[in-house]
Amino acid sequence: MNDIFSFYRLISNYQIEIPVIQRDYAQGRNNTKAADVRKNIVSKIIGAVSGNEKLSFDFVYGRFEDTKFFPFDGQQRLTTLFLFHKYVYEKCEQEGACGAKCLCKSTLAKFTYATRQSSKEFCQKIVEKKIIPVEKDSKVSQNVMDQPWFYSEWKSDPTIMGMLSMLDEIHRQFNAKTDVDYHAMAEKLNSGCS
Repeated sequence: MNDIFSFYRLISNYQIEIPVIQRDYAQGRNNTKAADVRKNIVSKIIGAVSGNEKLSFDFVYGRFEDTKFFPFDGQQRLTTLFLFHKYVYEKCEQEGACGAKCLCKSTLAKFTYATRQSSKEFCQKIVEKKIIPVEKDSKVSQNVMDQPWFYSEWKSDPTIMGMLSMLDEIHRQFNAKTDVDYHAMAEKLNSGCS
């Protein structure tokens, strides 16, 4: 199947499972190259969702099997989009502005990692729980690691720590902006802009 999907369309219709053969989530690694990639990609996504331009993440391919999609290439981009959607929808919900069209928890819960059990459980938890700190200057990572549902062993999982780094970058870039309309962003994400 050669088709163009937005993240919203893909996860609305299929469970996205990162297969065992994939590497850890690299865009959240603690090095200069990964930090530059994080800043750039989050900036591009925010720019697309804030403006009227579409953002193409080039080539993501994999295998469709019944109601599941297994990416062979594009795991990093899909994970980033999952985290970005989670952040925007939670902020929209905090503001009491989200309607029925926002991705609900059961839809976002269709994103999972098979690489290791801890990554899979972490994805489930961040969908179920509130993760964004109340204090604007606080980090998402610290807020999440302070929660009773966060297992200290998860600090050894590079995918989890990478996801937390990406969430910190998303939070940092949004906090640097004024007058963010999360409801409008959620609507745009739902319309298939990213």
